[in-house]
Amino acid sequence: MSTTDVSSHFYPYSINKTKGPVTNSQINECSANYRMIRKYMHGATVFTCLLVMLLCLNLPVYAQKSKKSLPTVKKNSNSLIWEIRTPEGKVNHVFGTIHLRDTAVFFQRDTVLVILSKAHQFFAELNFDSTSAGGMDPSVMMMPPGKSLADYFTPEQLVVVRKVLREKLGPMSTMAERLKPAAIVPLLMIDSFEATATVAVDEFLWNYAKESGLLVDGVETILEQLEVMDKIPASALYDMVTDPESQDSMASVLVQAYADENLGLVSILIEEAGSMEGFMAALNDDRNEKIVERMVPFFKTGKTFIAVGAAHLPGKNGLLQRFRNLGYEVIPVMGGRRTKWLQMQQ
Repeated sequence: MSTTDVSSHFYPYSINKTKGPVTNSQINECSANYRMIRKYMHGATVFTCLLVMLLCLNLPVYAQKSKKSLPTVKKNSNSLIWEIRTPEGKVNHVFGTIHLRDTAVFFQRDTVLVILSKAHQFFAELNFDSTSAGGMDPSVMMMPPGKSLADYFTPEQLVVVRKVLREKLGPMSTMAERLKPAAIVPLLMIDSFEATATVAVDEFLWNYAKESGLLVDGVETILEQLEVMDKIPASALYDMVTDPESQDSMASVLVQAYADENLGLVSILIEEAGSMEGFMAALNDDRNEKIVERMVPFFKTGKTFIAVGAAHLPGKNGLLQRFRNLGYEVIPVMGGRRTKWLQMQQ
């Protein structure tokens, strides 16, 4: 399996809001603003932003539940790393990451790195060497020619959305109006996820695997991930801008759940978000099916390590259950000492 690079060429018609040829100033404006978007997006797949957005929309529902109403999570299932043993006895591992550049999520067990160093091949969601080389076509984030935000919202809603864009993005708000509603989400979430680390967890593991001499690749392409944006209803953006407080609250809940290796809570949050018109099927379920299908040939050889967003692991349609359905033995890996992974790079 190989990861296909997506052309990084700009499509001028996507940014032209007037008739006639595209001016150099328009192209320069698009390029400059898009570089700002890419700087933020690098190392944080678009699905982190989209998933958190959906969770934020459902936070009021979650917050209203008492702790007694939450399902009990077995202590021995609180693990981000799982052994996947094939019927033939080949041992592989799946690790749940979080695509945030936050030092709070890097206090992890040394067990993970020991297991990774003994693997033969490593897979992340994306091939980070490909993404850092500029493998994302910005046109996929742009609205089709002739479309504008006015086509997605009522006049009253449009006033609200534009007001928030100006407040949050300043001069970039003009550029943001040319993006698909779902593509605006990462820009609005920058404040919720302040970068306190130079890399995200999956980037760190990618670099660690390369330094350890493992074969590395991604299980998806950027294009495959970005295509899901078209399935997000524009109403989700409006709900988000009208309830900004939930954004910051969910950011804290999500980071804490990850730091505690609490897949049970992650699963609950996903179930709450799953009420949105089957979007979760496209966001996680359909992708999980593809990930398992693509990993099976490598798992048959053993010593394969895959690191994907922690939200992919739990649930009836999660990776862990899908591997169980194939007859694989799925075991949480416990033990080890917590260390500050980032200090290991220094």
